[in-house]
Amino acid sequence: MRKSQSILAILAFAFLVLGASKAPGELKLPKKVEKAFKKALKKGEFKNPYNLQIIDQMNFLMGGGQNFVVLLFKGNVPGPKEGENNYLYARVIRKDGGYMNLIKVVKGKAKDFYSFAVLIAPGNYRFLMGVGDKKGKKFSMIMTVLNVPSLGKPGEITYSKPMFIKNFTRGDRQEVLGAVIPDAFYSGMIKIIPYRQYKFKSDEQPTVFMYLYGLGKDETGLAKGTVTFTIMKGGKEYVKFKGTSLKGRGGIGIIDQPILLKKENKPLPKGNYQLKIKVKDELLGKEVEINLPFEVI
Repeated sequence: MRKSQSILAILAFAFLVLGASKAPGELKLPKKVEKAFKKALKKGEFKNPYNLQIIDQMNFLMGGGQNFVVLLFKGNVPGPKEGENNYLYARVIRKDGGYMNLIKVVKGKAKDFYSFAVLIAPGNYRFLMGVGDKKGKKFSMIMTVLNVPSLGKPGEITYSKPMFIKNFTRGDRQEVLGAVIPDAFYSGMIKIIPYRQYKFKSDEQPTVFMYLYGLGKDETGLAKGTVTFTIMKGGKEYVKFKGTSLKGRGGIGIIDQPILLKKENKPLPKGNYQLKIKVKDELLGKEVEINLPFEVI
C-alpha cells in the first residue's frame, strides 16, 4: 500500500485569514429572510418547499479555539435564473442568545448534495438555515441543533470522522468559507469528493481519509508511530495490510490511504466488511482503533 500523500502541506491553515469581515451578528440578512427567521424562532413556523435536509456534519480542528465545521445538505433547490444566484442564509445562535449570520452564494446545481463550512467554537448551538434568491422572496428553511465537539485535548488522541473519498485537489480560496458548493466539501484548503454510500465494486480502490489530533511530537515537531489497516469480515481478520508510518507535524496527523479490495490478488467476495484502522503513537504510548464499515457489491 502506498504511503500517505502530503496533504499536510496543502492543509497549511491558509483559511485562517478567511474569517468573516464583520463581527458576529453584524451581517444583515435580507428583510424577508430576517422576518422568516424571527417567525420561525417565535412561532416554530417553517416553510420548506425545497425539502431541505442536513445529511451530515464533519468537524475539523482549527487554531484559535475554533472548529472548521462542514455541513452537507440536500434538497430540490431550483436552478437560478440566468445571471442570478441562489443564496444560503443561516444563523448560528449561542445559548446566551448571541448569534452569527452567514450569507453564501450557492455555486451550481448538485446531483447528490451541497456543502458549506463555518468557523465556530466547540459547543451546542441552534442553527437556522435557508436557501433562496437574492432577496429571499423564494425561500425554504429548516432549523437544527449543531453539536460541535472539542477535538484539541492535550495528551488525548482524537480524530475527525473517518470516511471513504474518491479524490482530492487543492481548492479555491474564495470557495472555502464564502460559498456553498455542489457534490464536494472542503477541509481547510483541500477540496474533497467523497463517497456518499460505502458500497464498492471489487475493482474500485476507495481512499480512507481522516485527521488525527493530539499526537505526540518529537523535538522537531514530528509524530512517531505506525498505522495498520485490516479488513474484517464477520468479526474476524480477513486481509491485513503492511503497516505505514504515522505521518504528522505539530500534533496533527493525516490518514489518506487507498484500500485495495483484494485478498491474495483475488477480488473480495460480495458482502459486508469493516476496515479496522489502528493508530499507535510511540511518543505518547497510546493507541486508538477506528472501524469503518463498507460493502462489496
